[in-house]
Amino acid sequence: MGYPPAMLHDPAATLPPPEVFSASLRAAVVDAVVSALDGVAPRAELVARVTPAVEASLAEHARDLDERLLRVERMAFGATLSAGVAHELRNPLAVMETSLFILQERLAGDERSLRQLRRVAEQVTLATEIVNDLLDAVRVRPFEALPVDLAAVAREAVARVPRVSMVALTLELPAGVALANGDARRLGQVVVNVVANAVQALEESRTGSPTVTVRAGAAEGLATLTVDDNGPGIPEAILPRLFDPLVSTRAKGTGLGLALSRRIAESHGATLTAENRLPDGARFTLALPLRGGAR
Repeated sequence: MGYPPAMLHDPAATLPPPEVFSASLRAAVVDAVVSALDGVAPRAELVARVTPAVEASLAEHARDLDERLLRVERMAFGATLSAGVAHELRNPLAVMETSLFILQERLAGDERSLRQLRRVAEQVTLATEIVNDLLDAVRVRPFEALPVDLAAVAREAVARVPRVSMVALTLELPAGVALANGDARRLGQVVVNVVANAVQALEESRTGSPTVTVRAGAAEGLATLTVDDNGPGIPEAILPRLFDPLVSTRAKGTGLGLALSRRIAESHGATLTAENRLPDGARFTLALPLRGGAR
């Protein structure tokens, strides 16, 4: 039997309509389950029992696929948009930095003007950092995985987090326990982003006795680093999308730091997760495979 010419040139033409495919799949699954249960009850009774369960399962699976596809499309659009905006902003920011440098030299001695220029320069620096985060979030850079101790990585990274006097920082970082393979600089960037996010969230929430705790450890073949805070936690509506680009729980957040952090974690074959703690606060966990031979 030959195929119509249109089918030979257009693979999509050979595919049945979605509703036909869905019905065929449902019938095939029902038939497989009923055949496996052959003899347990009359076939008609088995079909009547199995069909609703199969339909409900397939419907749930379809909804899950739709949600995943929507998330992938949203992230792809965000990445494309972010890269375009970042590239367009780089040159204007570079011009502004140069102009500020020249103005500061010419206005040496005029403390009032210099104070205003410093404020502008701070904002230009912040904008430049946001642009760099945008570009880092969409670029895939190769790296060499070397032996690292997450405790040492965390200590160095925490020292780079802008400190807020009202927020207490507790470190539980025993050396030689959380041993893994990775890029220390990039993993340090994850720690900086997550700890800074926790500190800023506590500052904005005005939590009593605000505290951030950073712990390193090992369990079930994984080297782990956890960052806990005692703030208000993450809104349940945002929690599933927390690592999506441009999603933030903070008034001044850009929603790029956590997206970039998860991207770095995934490039290491690691996971970065977030959850709410009881009775209050949030927890972020970075987990990497333990280095061979580590315990």
